[in-house]
Amino acid sequence: MTLSVLFNTASGLAGSDEYELGLRDLRNALGRNSNLHQWHEFDASSPSCAPGQLLPTVQGEQVLAILNPAVIVSDSFLETLAQVLTNYPQSCVLPADPRDAVGPWQIDYASRLGFERYVQRRQGLPPSRPGTGLAPWLFMANTQALQSALAQSPALGWSDLPGAMPEPAYIAERAFVHSYADYQKNDRREFLHLIPPDVKKLMDVGGGEGGFLRAFQQQRNAQVLLVEPNTASSDVARSNGVAVFNGRFEALDPDQAGLFDCISFLDVLEHFEHPLAALQHAHRLLRPGGHVALSIPNVGHWSVVQGLLHGRFDYLPVGILCCTHLRFFTERSLRGLLEDANFKVETWHAQHQPLPDEFARELGVRPNTATSWDLQSLGTDSFHVIALRR
Repeated sequence: MTLSVLFNTASGLAGSDEYELGLRDLRNALGRNSNLHQWHEFDASSPSCAPGQLLPTVQGEQVLAILNPAVIVSDSFLETLAQVLTNYPQSCVLPADPRDAVGPWQIDYASRLGFERYVQRRQGLPPSRPGTGLAPWLFMANTQALQSALAQSPALGWSDLPGAMPEPAYIAERAFVHSYADYQKNDRREFLHLIPPDVKKLMDVGGGEGGFLRAFQQQRNAQVLLVEPNTASSDVARSNGVAVFNGRFEALDPDQAGLFDCISFLDVLEHFEHPLAALQHAHRLLRPGGHVALSIPNVGHWSVVQGLLHGRFDYLPVGILCCTHLRFFTERSLRGLLEDANFKVETWHAQHQPLPDEFARELGVRPNTATSWDLQSLGTDSFHVIALRR
């Protein structure tokens, strides 16, 4: 059957390097399908692109509607969706995703290789199960079935379609996708308790839509400033009442030197071309006795090491190997960087998880057996650090 892809271009990440990498990978996965007949881009937020207006122009016998374009997919997800759809021709078929993954199927990957192995492990599941009612990120359906649903309810929106088909929606268990659309919205509440109690003026660098600062304001009623180069994210933060400097951290007015109690870089410092210069600039902007707060991914994590052992170093839109990471750190190199920038570590939390059994077997790790491996580093995905300005 011929396939038409309807691709929603409305994404807050549009134009970012992360999004461009994810989009390229998605296009490549779709382009391997020989049945691909039509690619149509549309803005799902526009009334002129509602299903009732757009679907009559579809030429393919099947439709893949991608409503959330910021997704990571497996190479075989399209064929897997199509296989399930043959059993339910009057339904919509959606891929499985992390939102309702429970028990042994909770996500356990932190790399492209890990994602691929997770999807491969899911091949032992039943092919399909009834839909959950969650807002669809993407779905596949037969064109005629979609048109029948619209004939009954012409005003249906894109997210309404799976629930309005002649037959109920189904989840293709073996077709799994992961969304990174919300990473600019994270409020990082897990970091709030680490901010020193005397902090009354906090600057957050690269904080996306300002979720962390809003959470901090609610907790402390403090004065805050978001430094964010992305204009769309800055506008969202400003609309939510956060003071914003829309620009690069290095461009902050030197007249603000000594004004801040704390400056946070939560999974941000690794994006700087010159992280030492960034910390030195933070040093100038902090008052005497001020602090920096850091969340830094650990390149020594098992997921990266495992990939290297298999000849893999795959960049992703998010994670330790995010494509916009310019610098990589282990505990040793991060401590050295803080020392060079004239900061003294006060709090150091290694975010630790036990090594997966599979990787422990690959390394030949045995309980109570001395090895030369740094198991603490291998089991640490990131460092949460508070350091004092000297």
